[in-house]
Amino acid sequence: MSSSKLSSLPAAGLIAGSVGLIKQRRHRAVATFAAFAAVVAVAMAGSTPAIAATASVNAKFNGLQDQQTGRCLDSNAAGMVYTNPCQVPGNRYQDWAQTSLPGGIVSFEDVATSRCLDSNAAGNLYTNPCQAPGNHYQDWGPSAARFVDHATNRCLDSNAAGSAYTLPCNGGNYQNWKLIAGPPAPPSALPRYVALGDSYSSGQGASGTSPAAYYPPLKGGRKTCYRSPNAYAVLLAQRLKGRYQFDEPRDFLACAGAQSAPPPSVNAPSVLHDQVEHMGSGVGLITMTVGGDDAGWTNALRRCLGQNLLIIGGALPGGVALGLGCKNIFDPALSRAEGLLKARLPTLFKTVRQDAPHATVLVAGYPRLVADDAQSLGCLSELDLRPAAANFDNATDALDTFIASWVNKYGFKFVDPRPAFTNHGVCGRAGAWIGGLAKNLIHDVPPPITAFHPTTKGQAGYASAFEAADPTIFR
Repeated sequence: MSSSKLSSLPAAGLIAGSVGLIKQRRHRAVATFAAFAAVVAVAMAGSTPAIAATASVNAKFNGLQDQQTGRCLDSNAAGMVYTNPCQVPGNRYQDWAQTSLPGGIVSFEDVATSRCLDSNAAGNLYTNPCQAPGNHYQDWGPSAARFVDHATNRCLDSNAAGSAYTLPCNGGNYQNWKLIAGPPAPPSALPRYVALGDSYSSGQGASGTSPAAYYPPLKGGRKTCYRSPNAYAVLLAQRLKGRYQFDEPRDFLACAGAQSAPPPSVNAPSVLHDQVEHMGSGVGLITMTVGGDDAGWTNALRRCLGQNLLIIGGALPGGVALGLGCKNIFDPALSRAEGLLKARLPTLFKTVRQDAPHATVLVAGYPRLVADDAQSLGCLSELDLRPAAANFDNATDALDTFIASWVNKYGFKFVDPRPAFTNHGVCGRAGAWIGGLAKNLIHDVPPPITAFHPTTKGQAGYASAFEAADPTIFR
């Protein structure tokens, strides 16, 4: 959808996720007009010089300050644009990189989000993936101390309450802006990447069965969280090096067994209380998987397996499980999960947004654990669980759809790992990315920590899914 089609959408605080996203963004050199320095100097003196149409000066940290309010243009990863008290340099969400374009115009890219300043004919102001040159709604023509949208001929404007928008150019001081330049920010000013979630985020199973192969327990943590050096969070942090901070004990908070936001009466690690409430400030990116432990998902699969083992041993009639495909286990687990998550996810997601108002939040679902071409969970022909696997996969699809609906309600982005894991489940002939059980299943009690969790390759598959979901961040 083009920017011109957004005129019917709400004005201030428009979520740019409703605007069509492009899958690739152009790498563009950061530059600014040499004449901007003259604009700033003369605007402060109250005069209005002409603007040159050539670019030469590279200014990586420029804030845009409304001369009337003294507040700086700010934005977040959801695409909302507003003003806040100036924190330039230091607050990367207030740093705008200007790229010179033909015809004496510029584009403004938020350094923290890599999204460009955009607007429409109704006066809505927001950011979108950068499409300049090409999208004239992201082209801004400097005129004295004002910035005029090339497509709408409206001026960048704001008010003392922090709203930002465009209005017909009127010569008022609220439409006069000055650039605040500063030195490049030190590494400590980079936004932080924080990894939250359950065992699929901590990397349980990706470093084998020995607890010694995992990172030590977090200070004050309830138990060993099985945080693996092979977890997708560690892989993504390597991709983000130089653009995001990631410190393992401080920012890698995911923990095996963590439920979304359980009440204190539930004796389980909590994403809300044990992770989100300990994030701290300066967070620019959050990833997580959440909901599987609220559902007792892998436990349901183990119960189905155990039920079928009892059938093989003659303790239960075959129709109890094989005939029903374990629907007597999976359906109640799914129903219980949806009931719990409907109450818990709003609390979790509201707190995440309150504690990290600028952060991009990516929430992943769960893969189908059993490969479509698998004969059995233990790769044993006498234990054919394909009917149960089909029902379990259907329940997984339903859980992912449910989680995605809540993720979207809060303006976060849902990451679907299922395509990457196709035919890579337990016993998958394309190569298993999910840990199975030993061939001697009867004695595999309790199951190893690797059971039904992503392997090292599975964690790499998760990392690829995150990268594909937001290529503007993982570029």
